[in-house]
Amino acid sequence: MASDPIYQQIIDAVERSIADGSLQPGDAVLSVREMAQRWNCTAGTVQRAYRELAQRNVVVAVPGKGTQVAEPPLTTSHSMPLRRAVIVHQIESL
Repeated sequence: MASDPIYQQIIDAVERSIADGSLQPGDAVLSVREMAQRWNCTAGTVQRAYRELAQRNVVVAVPGKGTQVAEPPLTTSHSMPLRRAVIVHQIESL
């Protein structure tokens, strides 16, 4: 939602891209600089979004390769945030 802080909008956009299959496990997300340019925000804002996504196990920082989409968790209890993102995306598409 446009009234959400930019870091949250970035989080939502990355989660939607994963939910709709645009981003697959192992795919690189945009670099911090590229994402900051795309969203017209500071690198710190993007770093905050990527940190939160990493805490949710949605992305992982790979030294020398940047930030990538994490492999899906093996247990369903950890997949709830992603399942929520899929449901939200489907509702917003109506």
